[in-house]
This record gives sequence, C-alpha cells and structure tokens, in this order.
Amino acid sequence: MSNGNNLIIGQDNSSESTTRLSRFGEDTDSLQLYIVNEGDSLRADSFLGTAVEGQNLGLFGTGLKGTSRTGPGALGRSSTGPGVRGTTEQAATNLQDGIGVHGIGRNGATGVLGITEGADPKTGIGGAGVHGVGPVPGFAGLFDGQVRIGGTLAVAGSAFVNDTLFAGTIEAQSKLFRIDHPLDPANKYLTHTVVESSDMKNVYDGVVSVDANGEASVELPEWFEALNRDFRYQLTAIGAPGPNLYIAQEVSHNQFKIGGGAAGMKVSWQVTGIRKDNWAEAHRNAVEQEKPTDERGLYLHPELYGESEERRIVRGGLQSSLQIEEQQRQMEEHKHWIEADGAEVEVIFSQQKQPI
Repeated sequence: MSNGNNLIIGQDNSSESTTRLSRFGEDTDSLQLYIVNEGDSLRADSFLGTAVEGQNLGLFGTGLKGTSRTGPGALGRSSTGPGVRGTTEQAATNLQDGIGVHGIGRNGATGVLGITEGADPKTGIGGAGVHGVGPVPGFAGLFDGQVRIGGTLAVAGSAFVNDTLFAGTIEAQSKLFRIDHPLDPANKYLTHTVVESSDMKNVYDGVVSVDANGEASVELPEWFEALNRDFRYQLTAIGAPGPNLYIAQEVSHNQFKIGGGAAGMKVSWQVTGIRKDNWAEAHRNAVEQEKPTDERGLYLHPELYGESEERRIVRGGLQSSLQIEEQQRQMEEHKHWIEADGAEVEVIFSQQKQPI
C-alpha cells in the first residue's frame, strides 16, 4: 500500500466474496480509491441495491468520476431503474455547482449522449434518450448556447426563445408576436396574429407621389423578381379620390408604373408575390391533406369538438389513457429515485482478469 494519497491494490481479487475498501487522504483533493487496468478498471454488480455509489461530502471535488481515452468514461445499465443516477442537494451558483450528472465533451466530443432503442412491447410507448423533469420554477432542460434538432420538435406546452429560432418549417395552429405594450410597457402586452395565406406569399407596400402627368415609377429591390412570381397589385389615392388610378406597367426589371393620377397626388401601393426560390419550390405546402391512418378519428384539439382527451393527436398517433398513466407512473418513479436515501457501497469483484 502506498504512503501517498491514493489507495493501490496489488493483489488479484478473484474470490466472489465482498470486498470493502476505504482510504482517506489528508487533503480535500485526495482519492479514496484509485484503480488502473488495461481492461475494465472496475466492475460492480448489484442485484438489489446500488452497485456503485460515489459521495462527496465536502465543498469541492466529485462524488464519482470516470475517465476514458476512447470509450465511455462511465457506463450504466439497468433493467428497470436508472442506469446512472446523479443527485445534488446544492443549488447551482455557477457551472460547476449543483449538478447531478456533469458531462464534458472536449475537442468536438459529446458531453452527454442519451440513446433509446425501440418501444415498450407491452404499451408500444417509445422511450427517451434524455428525460428531464423540472417542476416549476425549475427547468426540465436548460441550454446556454446553440441547440440543434435533427428531427421533429414536438412542444406540448410553451416554447420560449429569447433570441432567434432557426427552422425549415414551423407548424402551429396560431402564430403570434407579443411585445411590451408601447403605451404601457410595464403593465401590458401587445399581441398581433401573423398574416397567413395558403401560398408562400410576400407583401410589399409603400407611398409614392405621381408627376405632372399623373404617373409614377415604383422601384423594387434588385432581388424582387428573383424571389417572387404571380404579382398582385393594390392602389389607393391619398387626400382626394383617384378613380382613374391603374397599373400602367406591370413588374419588369424590378419596377412597375402607376398611371391615371392627378398631378402631385400621393398614392399608397401594395404588391404581393409568391416565393419561387429553390427552397420554396422544393417545399410547397399541400393546402388540404388527408390525415394519416393512425390519426384518423383523432383531433389536434378534441375538446373543441366535444371529444375526450384520449382522442388527441400527438406525434405517432393516439395518446391513450394507458400512455397517460404510464407517464404519471414514470414521474412518480423519478421522484422516488431523487428522494431515495443512498445505500452503502459494496463492490463485488466477480471476475478480475489480471492483478491491478
């Protein structure tokens, strides 16, 4: 045994009996147990309690740390409960405190990877690679930085994006903007609904004064015709009737001409166009769509049609009462795992390939 801070084992622990090991250093950075091996450094099996538990009772340090140059630093498997459980009792004051599980990925690596495969054969419910549970006022997930979603983002509640949301297509029953009310920003909001259309329509408008001949040319951006097609026009005289106003020349070379006005008249104009850029041409929306087989007879908002909650559409089809009960059961299990008292650590050396 070394006289240093680390405990070094120099024997082959090949028996199946339980071995308890403990070593305390003189300083707060010392390790209680240190194992180095060419294969698995530590294997712990438990059939009832906890296989490996790491606790840090001081102000600094790590309860359990796993480091690997190639494979996972720590690997946990479970048939029912958590494969890896991390618990913290301290509220976070910085990025190093108050963290149950801390994963860091350097040089392009991934800090924490969660994978779920297949669905429950009994319920047909798929699992979650990463499941965060955050009661108000906490967060189930908190990200400082960029977030990329390669598949579908299904938001059952509300999603708040403080800066910018980049997306190919946003599907929603209603699209709004909400700001602090300009006349009473401390006490009110101002909410507008986004203008919607069955087409990918762009709207442009402005005000122009006609010349002595009652004509005016309206200059449009240099990219106008490259982006738009199928133009529609509206003209409104300002200050006096303009019954003779008309489009004297349609859009050409990114401009159009107004005619028929009285000399010096101000005219409000509006032009709309349908997007024709490459992305728009490749992603036209089908205005009317048949529901897929697994969503027929179901509703996005069943309560508006006098139907029960079981007939609500979620990604993948029906959210049945069985699914709801299963979600509630999992929530209770999460609470149990979080509140459970720590068990005494017992390391069972079942198969030791070589001395450490």
